[in-house]
Amino acid sequence: MRGTASGGHESARPGLGGHAALLLAEDEAARFATTLALLRELPSPGPGFSVAVLVQKNDTAARLADYLRREGGIAAVAEADLQVCADHPTGAALLALVQAAAHPGDTLAWLQVQMSPLGAALAAAGIATPEALSRHVLAQIADEGFAATLRGWSDRLPPADAFTRLRLRQTLAAAAEFDAGGGRTAAEFVDFMHRYTLREPDSAAVVRVMTIHKSKGLGFDVVILPDLEGQKLDQPRRGLAVRRDADRAVDWVLDLPVREIAEKDAVLADRLREAAGSACYEKLSLLYVAMTRAKRALYVVTELPKKNAGSANFTRLLHECLGKESGSVTVGGQGFNGVWAEGDPAWHRQLPRSEQEANAARPPRIDRPGAVASRRLVARRPSEGPGSALATAALFAFRPGAGRARDFGRQVHALLAGVEWLDGTVPAALVDKLTEAGEAGNVALACLRSPELTAVWTRREAAGLWREQAFEVVMAGTWITGVFDRVIVERDAAGRPLAAEVYDFKTDEKVEGAVDRHAGQLRLYGEAAARLLGLPETAVRRFLVMTRLGRCLEVPASGGEKGP
Repeated sequence: MRGTASGGHESARPGLGGHAALLLAEDEAARFATTLALLRELPSPGPGFSVAVLVQKNDTAARLADYLRREGGIAAVAEADLQVCADHPTGAALLALVQAAAHPGDTLAWLQVQMSPLGAALAAAGIATPEALSRHVLAQIADEGFAATLRGWSDRLPPADAFTRLRLRQTLAAAAEFDAGGGRTAAEFVDFMHRYTLREPDSAAVVRVMTIHKSKGLGFDVVILPDLEGQKLDQPRRGLAVRRDADRAVDWVLDLPVREIAEKDAVLADRLREAAGSACYEKLSLLYVAMTRAKRALYVVTELPKKNAGSANFTRLLHECLGKESGSVTVGGQGFNGVWAEGDPAWHRQLPRSEQEANAARPPRIDRPGAVASRRLVARRPSEGPGSALATAALFAFRPGAGRARDFGRQVHALLAGVEWLDGTVPAALVDKLTEAGEAGNVALACLRSPELTAVWTRREAAGLWREQAFEVVMAGTWITGVFDRVIVERDAAGRPLAAEVYDFKTDEKVEGAVDRHAGQLRLYGEAAARLLGLPETAVRRFLVMTRLGRCLEVPASGGEKGP
């Protein structure tokens, strides 16, 4: 924006398209779901296109980022300090193990260990009392250190999900850092691990979930605000009341009585009005910060204010100003329940090439005499082509219609991701749902009915299933980030993986050359699945599911093309 001679404002770039909308959701779970649906309608974040979700508290950011990764396979990070050693049950149990070993009289720590899967591991090792635990674990720590001790006990635990495995790796890394620092006592170790924090790395290729306060000074192409519920705008902060004179010097400090009493005193009543005005100014400033972070699109997701409630909060303010009657608001190609919208709902599909290449230039390299070079992992996605380097030319190439094709592929992926197992036929309710979804639904329904794809949907005995499962793994010095479309994991009676089949959905319209086009990606997926499951690569088969054609093509370890 820029000022004019008349004192008004006008856009500095009037030809720049964009979109803004006020959407409705019933509760927090629905606000989270709407956020995920919005992200699916937008291009993936990357160089030249940034997306942020702004909330009011760090714990909300952590929960929302976890939801987006778990339910939608969205690469989302919560930009907050994470206590990675204690924010998961396995880490808490391992720290309780050390605490109980150092203090055999700490019955709380002992009971916590007994109630966790470590209890069975202790029983298997013949450790039945706190005193026996103390002798055994403290001897291990003295001989091997904390990291090796925790690793040994964690290896005795049942298989964990991807999040727990990530946190466990981070916990063991923190323990190794403590060992390297010369720490020896268990009390110091437990205190260190509880205070140890990590900050998720910034990346152009992720959705950044952060508090509104952390977003100050930043700008993003798209901003989503799904967390504006809360107190009245004029609700003061809790704590001591501080009255200042005209020179801002402290006049008096008082722990105010309840409001009903304070309002009866002229001085205290004046202080209440002043505090209410200050609180309102602070909250409106916060709302201003949140809404002005967006460069191109702003989507606000709120609950509908209750008719009989008079709470003047953010939600009521927005609905009083923008609209009260609900209706359909289109974003991208999907309809949402909302009350107001302005701009082009499909603005992102016509992004000019200059914006796609905005971040293509690399910063200059700075050589410092005597500096020790540190090893930095190359990051890439399996779909970015073979080799250990990013396929930069493909990443920044502009292809007319590519955005629409990508959006269609996402719709098909999302519909197929909702299918767990089929027992020979497609349920009528699912047929109705897919039919209502238009062309993407018809493609998905044809896939489910294709005789050649029967094995993809048929339940296997004692088999596990991954759907839209995000993963990160380091292979050959390259940090690989991706999402498995569908993985069927065969397990033995004890739940240990025996083999796996990786299925990747493609909307290609030609079967000729499909294996060659996607072989590099599928082989990386296979290698990643083998690494995550602890299997040899020969135990993992890789398949291309050609959704438009109803075909299934196996991608062998090298060369050739086979059927299902």
